[in-house]
Amino acid sequence: YLEFMKWCPPFLIKKLPTSRKKQIELWDPYGGEDIIFEFVSYKMPVESTRGHQRISIWADELGSEGFYDEQRPRLMIENGDFLITYTVTEDTKSTVLFDQIFDRAQVYYRSQFMLDEYYKKVLGEDKARIEQTNSPYSIAVIQSASDDNPVLTTEQVVEYLMEYPDPEVQMMRRFCIFQQLSSKIFPQFRWDTHSIDLEKEFKARMGVTC
Repeated sequence: YLEFMKWCPPFLIKKLPTSRKKQIELWDPYGGEDIIFEFVSYKMPVESTRGHQRISIWADELGSEGFYDEQRPRLMIENGDFLITYTVTEDTKSTVLFDQIFDRAQVYYRSQFMLDEYYKKVLGEDKARIEQTNSPYSIAVIQSASDDNPVLTTEQVVEYLMEYPDPEVQMMRRFCIFQQLSSKIFPQFRWDTHSIDLEKEFKARMGVTC
């Protein structure tokens, strides 16, 4: 809320939040209907967000699985988008975002730092900056590192990471890498490698007789 108010032009504000309504109403500068920004806490009951259609949702950091499940129907009528910004931590609940979002991406966008310092140096892999998969889900993942933050220097990032003696935790914090991706067997899931055409394979196997 504070960051939003810092950048929002005051002349666009029609109504400010009250104790009953945690939302800001803005005038549409192009003459359309009012634009409403609603602020929701993860501590609020999931039921409190029901019944409201939305054009766009921005979820910062990690919410419950129930929260994500409840938000998606709110976007269906408007064909809206769901933006999630998240820094991976050692919290095991992050598997929700790995299984339902990261692992299903149709396209991955990676910063140059991620390509050079993680994929090349750590994994020894040459990755494309933009990678398309054959996933049927309309999901895009943007991967960047703490070093990509324009207000931080690499020295500051390294000093911060010294607080975490565990190398895996450092990797998660710096490169936003899920623990599931550190597997030595399959360093990273790929739709073109680890998925098959169900109809094609099923028909082929049905034709095999013993």
